[in-house]
Amino acid sequence: MSVHTLLQHFQARWVQFESGVVEDGEVVVVQFPRCQPRILGVIDPFSTSKPTTEAMIRTAEKVAAQFGHNAGKFERLPDCCLGDVALLPGMVNCHTHLEFSDCQEPLGRSGLGFAEWLRAIIAHRASGGTAASEERVAMSSTIMGQGWREILAGGVAAAGEILSQPATGSAAPGPKVADFCGTIFHEVLGLAPQRAQASWNWARECLQQSPHENVRHGLSPHAPYSTSTQLYRQCAEFCGRNGVPLATHLAESREELQLLSERTGPLVELFEQMGVWRPEQIEARGVRDVLEVVSDVENLLLIHGNYLEREDWRWLRDKNPNVTIVYCPQTHAYFQHERHPWVEMAADGLSIALGTDSRASSSSLSLWHDVQLVRETYPEQDPLTLWSMATINGAKALGLNKDLGAIGPGKLARFCVADLGTTMTRFSWEALLSSSTQVRSLSGLEL
Repeated sequence: MSVHTLLQHFQARWVQFESGVVEDGEVVVVQFPRCQPRILGVIDPFSTSKPTTEAMIRTAEKVAAQFGHNAGKFERLPDCCLGDVALLPGMVNCHTHLEFSDCQEPLGRSGLGFAEWLRAIIAHRASGGTAASEERVAMSSTIMGQGWREILAGGVAAAGEILSQPATGSAAPGPKVADFCGTIFHEVLGLAPQRAQASWNWARECLQQSPHENVRHGLSPHAPYSTSTQLYRQCAEFCGRNGVPLATHLAESREELQLLSERTGPLVELFEQMGVWRPEQIEARGVRDVLEVVSDVENLLLIHGNYLEREDWRWLRDKNPNVTIVYCPQTHAYFQHERHPWVEMAADGLSIALGTDSRASSSSLSLWHDVQLVRETYPEQDPLTLWSMATINGAKALGLNKDLGAIGPGKLARFCVADLGTTMTRFSWEALLSSSTQVRSLSGLEL
């Protein structure tokens, strides 16, 4: 990397600033030595004069001093004109499982029962069990890296990854993903006390990793049918004390609700056949009981929430206004679930974000495909609302809104570029979310 501080202007036909979409806007990006590119300033040609290079340098020097950087010598790169495109904030994929990125298509078949799909998941995980520990970790890193590249290619800047403990039983943190940006939720699960304790020990080991500027760490008690209530409490108490985010799958299927309320159904049958069913370890008799355990965690993500009842989400909203419901449209459609209540949830004041889930239940890891699916399924909804679900709502959910979710001074220079063609004379959110629009990712100073 250059020892100089680099400055560059990015120009586009349309730019989405925090104040709105501007025609012929510019974004000034700065990169200090050994640091990530950040947005130094934005230029609206209709309201401000274009700053001189000297003025930009003075601003950059102030920013460098603020963050304790040595700006050194400055070099202004040639302006980058992107053409007839919209320069937008990079999207945020709030929920994924990169370990299944080797699936060429979703496991099972569309409309398959949830318990039967879990059987397919278990079989898929077991299919790589003959390799040595080191080889399996290397293979996992390769697979996860493949998925991360697919996510990035679709205009995403960061993700919320659920990282499972390696099947080797190793206490090591597990496979790494090069250049990952976002929040890694270390998954804990187990009904039997010994299994739950081993999972907890592994997750705590992971949380002690050296911090990285691109990565935040959290915990993910998997789901109320697979995780003991005591383990849920441990996670909630730890996250509450330490300001750590918590994500959990909840109200994902009718089969899950049947297990909680009746202690019967396909999931119980599956766990009995596997020899892991421990009903005495599950205190919850319904979704509300689970919510009461985790509701005090400030940074709380509920994944799916397909079958949450209005009285439960309103209770949670009043208890924890920072909660986010993460809707995964492609996965929701694959299981042929009933209509997701996100519209009603949003009307009641809950924050809704989007995720791709994994290739085990989704044909693509492109969040853009999920955005377009929501647009197609809910054409009456405001397209700007849908775009916010894919950007700022996701950034807030993952605790990354200081760096991502919008284009503004000080934020990371991680963008989404949408090709809108040459014929559009006025920006339109409807046109942006149309099925014909293509997007890609762009990190500042990479061109």
